[in-house]
Amino acid sequence: MWLLDCKTLKLKLYYGKKIPPYAILSHAWGENEVSFQQINGSREQIHSYAGFTKIQKCCAQAATDGFGHVWIDTCCIDKTNSAELSEAINSMFNWYRDATECYIYLADVTGVHDMDKSRWFTRGWTLQELIAPESAIFFNKEWSDFGTKSSLVENISSITNIPVPVLLHQTGPQYSVAQVMSWAAKRQTTRVEDLGYCLLGIFGVNMPMIYGEGEKAFLRLQHEIIKGSTDQSLFAWTESYTDGRCLSLRFSGAFAESPVDFVGCGTIVRTTGQECEFFLTNRGLRIQMVVTPSVPHRDEFFTGYLNCSALADGHRLGIVLRRVSNDQYIRIISRSIERPSLPLGGGSDAGKMTTIYIAEPKAFIGISSLTDNTRVRGVTFSPSYKQCRDYGFMRVDIAEYPPFLQRENEEQNRYSEMDRWAPGASAFKFQHEGNPNLRFIVAFGLTRDYHVWSDIELQIGGNEDLQEVVRSYCDNELRHVNERYKRRFCASDNVRDRITVLLTKEPTRMFVNVALKKVLLSGRVRYKVNITITGVTGASISKDGMESGIISTC
Repeated sequence: MWLLDCKTLKLKLYYGKKIPPYAILSHAWGENEVSFQQINGSREQIHSYAGFTKIQKCCAQAATDGFGHVWIDTCCIDKTNSAELSEAINSMFNWYRDATECYIYLADVTGVHDMDKSRWFTRGWTLQELIAPESAIFFNKEWSDFGTKSSLVENISSITNIPVPVLLHQTGPQYSVAQVMSWAAKRQTTRVEDLGYCLLGIFGVNMPMIYGEGEKAFLRLQHEIIKGSTDQSLFAWTESYTDGRCLSLRFSGAFAESPVDFVGCGTIVRTTGQECEFFLTNRGLRIQMVVTPSVPHRDEFFTGYLNCSALADGHRLGIVLRRVSNDQYIRIISRSIERPSLPLGGGSDAGKMTTIYIAEPKAFIGISSLTDNTRVRGVTFSPSYKQCRDYGFMRVDIAEYPPFLQRENEEQNRYSEMDRWAPGASAFKFQHEGNPNLRFIVAFGLTRDYHVWSDIELQIGGNEDLQEVVRSYCDNELRHVNERYKRRFCASDNVRDRITVLLTKEPTRMFVNVALKKVLLSGRVRYKVNITITGVTGASISKDGMESGIISTC
């Protein structure tokens, strides 16, 4: 490891047992930090850097405490060397653990009374820098010592939700993977990959750095964790909805996308009893668990119970699954579904253990081609149909397949999200105020390979409800029931994002139009579904233009 000489401020490389005692700095990066190349360059150029003052203060403090060397992450890693960067990241937890003393510099606080406001407590990398050292001294923005990790432990525990025994390296209970993940749930990193990399040392795993892989870094971390653990609490995460990722329903694999999904897992503990192995295969996660039917009258939905429980009630926790083949399932995430649980020792807890596979999303399996669209995570549709009211048409019903939560805002705009893995659709039924026989259905959704589609249906069976209509767009088994169902299924497969259908011929030719368009709303990309009515004379629209939206063949 590279160490900085406290007197000369020059770097020197040490190996193994020849590494001298050293102090180590923990801080939140700011503007104008000094890099490895700059500390080895001209001193005149870096004297004006704000980061250089931090280095000088740290070295001066270390020298006062009798240390000859310090390690500072900004300048003691050659980040232009990918091999060295990977080695440093995989070794960093050990470097902080092995340091004789750790200096924690909070550049934005004056003392104990405002330390909870420090940005340092929000950063991903500083989590291991807090946990790993045996001892640490806190310094304020003036580099004045205002306490140690030991003397401030109650304050720190309150801010971070990390138990005192963990902070003080005391013998205590075994903490579950979910609990440890929860400590990182509210922390942030500049690069998304670092949400995975910054937790390597805490979980005692090693893996290569691949900047550019995005969220796959956190997935790889979880894959490495299960190689040495039988703790099923890793799968007890529940998606956080604070960022609006999931308004309705989405399908997932067994693993979380981000530490934020563990934000509510701080009280989840492992249950005693049989520990079953689980591992990743090319069919997904192979795991043994008790699996029971989950949704009445829907034989494809199940609950899989994990070997972990919540401290609050001692109930064994479960996850909602959808069966896609005999022994293969996908996970369902929806804010309309409460986390399944049951008392330990009762009911399904004594059920039969079943070996199942929880499939991973294609986007993470590594299949890549020019025609593979699996990189799309999910689509949010934002319908707009106010203009239809000018022609006397009112929206009278909404349905969704699969049939989960339906939400509307004050403008009666429908927001629904069909996420990866399975097809999904929404359908709106419109009816004329003065003529109930004048009606139409607008359907839109997401195909199995993540393409958006839209359709307008005029042929509605006499006894056919809207839920049946929307299902016929997605359920392959229904396409053989009649020609109407076949047309709908083919319409979704044709992935048209704009469509026009003739609604009436006399006295005015009236058309229904649907157009899907990408827009940015509240900082998120959505597909705006514009539903409009146009009334024109017979000469105002070509035959090709009219029929372009209603011809549908398989």
